[in-house]
Amino acid sequence: MNDSNNRDLSQKNNNLNYNRVNSIPDRIDSSNRVVEDSSLTLNSLYGTSTTSNTNENTQVNKESIQPNMIKNEPQQSAVNSSVGINHTSEQGSSSTSQSFTFSSLNHQEQNQVQNSNYQHLFHQNFQSTMQGNDEELLKAFIGNNYESIITKPFNFAAFFFSSLYLFYRKMFGYALVVFVLNFVVLNLIKNFTVTAIFNVIIGLCANKLYIFYARKKIEKIKLENTQKDIAEIKKICSNKGGVSIGLTILGFIIEVVSTIIILVIMLTLGVASIFGNLFLNLGGKNGTYNGVMSLDSSVNMNQEFSITVPSQFKNDSTSSEYQYEYTSSSGGFNKCSISFTSPEDFSNAEDLIRQIAKYETDNNPTTVTKNSINNIEWYWFTLNDSFGKKYYYGTTKNNKVFLLEYEIQEDAPSDCEQYQQQILNSIQAK
Repeated sequence: MNDSNNRDLSQKNNNLNYNRVNSIPDRIDSSNRVVEDSSLTLNSLYGTSTTSNTNENTQVNKESIQPNMIKNEPQQSAVNSSVGINHTSEQGSSSTSQSFTFSSLNHQEQNQVQNSNYQHLFHQNFQSTMQGNDEELLKAFIGNNYESIITKPFNFAAFFFSSLYLFYRKMFGYALVVFVLNFVVLNLIKNFTVTAIFNVIIGLCANKLYIFYARKKIEKIKLENTQKDIAEIKKICSNKGGVSIGLTILGFIIEVVSTIIILVIMLTLGVASIFGNLFLNLGGKNGTYNGVMSLDSSVNMNQEFSITVPSQFKNDSTSSEYQYEYTSSSGGFNKCSISFTSPEDFSNAEDLIRQIAKYETDNNPTTVTKNSINNIEWYWFTLNDSFGKKYYYGTTKNNKVFLLEYEIQEDAPSDCEQYQQQILNSIQAK
């Protein structure tokens, strides 16, 4: 009886275990479906997935699974945002694995990074290639007289032609600067030595300045033409550099027009005498003093200068000459007089005053002094003889010489000496 009951109880337990084992595949399939659903969801979010389903390749030994080995709780998923998502579910010796891999950057950002890397590598290769050809590019840019410009320290063409040579070499901005400096040196300083020194400096610096200019231009050409090969870049350098007759002619025209405009402005402002020697060395005339001078009757002195003379002086002026005289009541040589005119055939006041000084003193050394009064440059000296004292003043305005003579005879009024400086200080250029 007991044995029969025990057999029935054992049979029921076996049936119960068998039913439990039979339910395991259903649970595994259910778990896999959950994971697969998760795979679809994540795959739609991140675009890529790698699925490893070991359920199909796994054989379940139902008899070997014990009741206490069955676990219905799935293992939690592990997520790594920078690498991927891994999901694993285990049922005894059976396992199901889902692996999801995605990048934290989207495709557009990845392409941008790749393009940037390619451009950087291309730029490095381009620069490396160009560095080996810099001298070839410089030779193509300079063109004529390459060896002379590279090796010689002095440029005679720049010494003689200064700004025009720079126009010839297409250095437009530098040429304009040199022209302005040369204009100032030639017309304000008016010293041959200073002008010669300025031209020597231009000759010494021209080659170095041009090489510096050429290298800057070549670097700019290389940066603007990174897609071109060395032959194409050499051709561009040759076109951008070299020489230009047309630009030289244009530069000459600009210099002439600029000079005329400046002189007109100075003349309008009444200070054009500053530039009086501009064309002196280009055909200006300067005669020879032999004790007698002819007056230029075409000059209207009232339009050139204003002068204030004390009331004691008698006015005998004409349109071409300021003339005043002041006489005392005693003595044979008893007057002081003023004469302010423009002599013919002279264009350089300093030269005329030195000729007069040499002639009137019988070649004895005489000091010629330069003074600026009311923006008028005067060259002058004093002559003393047995009849009294005579002052000679000369100035240049608009390429004409104006001569002021102030004579004080030995018996002239005593206040004539002080009037001399007073009258000189009153003269203004118009």
